[in-house]
Amino acid sequence: MQQKANKESGAEGAQIDLVLDRRDQVINLCEMKYSLKPYDITPIYLQKLLDRRETFREATNTNKALHLTLVTASGLKKTAQAGMIQSEIVLDDLFQEKS
Repeated sequence: MQQKANKESGAEGAQIDLVLDRRDQVINLCEMKYSLKPYDITPIYLQKLLDRRETFREATNTNKALHLTLVTASGLKKTAQAGMIQSEIVLDDLFQEKS
């Protein structure tokens, strides 16, 4: 989803890589990141993600829970900022064989 900036209202735009609208009243806002080592979320980048979540809420008028989800090759570096991410998916999760 890409929300365009509105110059007249001063609203900022936001790009979200993947939106998963679930039946349980939760929407996962997925951000895809590639790094050979665990991805480090800086305080500035976390704020950008939080701003995108609020832009999405305002643009869609949703009352559903919005979960920030990061899809990475090697997971997230364990930091205070990483604790603000509700879901984490690594490449191995995407290529698991069904039992």
